[in-house]
Amino acid sequence: MSAPFHGINIVESSVGARPASRAPNAVIYLVATGDDADADTFPANDQVLITNVRAAVGAAGTTGTLRGALLAIADQCEPLVIVMRVPAGEDAAATAANTIGSSSGATYTGLQGARVSRQRFGLVPKIIGAPGLETQAVIAAMVSVAQAVRGMCYANAEGATKEEAATFRDNFDARELVLLWPNVVRFDTVEEDNVEAPASAYALGMRAKIDATMGWHKTLSNVAINGILGLAQDVSFDILSGANDAGYLNTNDVCAVIHSNGYRFWGNRTTSDDAAFAFESATRTAQVLHEDAADVLAAYIDKPMGVQSIRDMTESMNARARARVALGQLIGARYFIDPALNQPNQLAAGQLRISCTYTAVPPMESITVDQAITDEFFFQFAQAIAA
Repeated sequence: MSAPFHGINIVESSVGARPASRAPNAVIYLVATGDDADADTFPANDQVLITNVRAAVGAAGTTGTLRGALLAIADQCEPLVIVMRVPAGEDAAATAANTIGSSSGATYTGLQGARVSRQRFGLVPKIIGAPGLETQAVIAAMVSVAQAVRGMCYANAEGATKEEAATFRDNFDARELVLLWPNVVRFDTVEEDNVEAPASAYALGMRAKIDATMGWHKTLSNVAINGILGLAQDVSFDILSGANDAGYLNTNDVCAVIHSNGYRFWGNRTTSDDAAFAFESATRTAQVLHEDAADVLAAYIDKPMGVQSIRDMTESMNARARARVALGQLIGARYFIDPALNQPNQLAAGQLRISCTYTAVPPMESITVDQAITDEFFFQFAQAIAA
């Protein structure tokens, strides 16, 4: 028998839909060289979290790719950047090997370090690049890492011409990859002259900026880029026609850099051969929904299976989906239990399947105006003359 109690007793219940927190979606993972960088700030073959990008430039040295990449990112915004500085090799192949890195033993170097950034910093990098170090092998490794962490990678397409860049694109079929062409021109305060720079460095910063200001569902395309003075190769462009260099590149799934009211990336497409994930925004939507599901369901793993718990799970995810629809990040989404996929023997084995259907928000890539000449307005014109 319980002791007498005179008053109001409140028992708190955890039944019901659960809110969920989200880690920053615009964390950059940057692999770069800089043998004269400050070893305390940027230790070789070890990742470090940079929270003030522009302030870190002073410790980046003047050789290699690190300083230029940090400046390009800082010109766009001040995101969180995880930097992995790798040594420059004796030749291009050795540098590529260092950039790709390894996961032998307990040490993850180069691009492979992104796989353990969550354990190091509690952050998962979603924007991955190695500006100025891209080769076909490096980009292939970058794609593998991006798939592992459910992120996007941005890389320069190899080639001195747009045709060579389009041919280079044929080496990949990955929804996590956006290829860019050409390189850009910036002013370097150390060289005291204009220098060529990889467009991918600016894409990393621009992707983080768009995430923060417009949302992850907005593609990289058609936003003014800071810090660019010119293009390393001429790119013709006309918004009223696709019969130009930018149109050719876009048709071949390469994002162009153009000069039109400033300098801009022009292109929405990944290198995926699956039409469902042709748009950068479609891939990022799928990735965000993966993270949403993991975020919400983590609280339910290993708890006793029950009708109310299952209802709470699906309602929690549907509540998140409705919020994203309200924000314009999704056209629609629904989570539900399909009885055909949840047979008694599967449930008895502790296996539950939750189904999801969703529609990503596509970019308005093409807008058509149907223009027809007519004499219908001459009637009003004649009346105006006679008045």
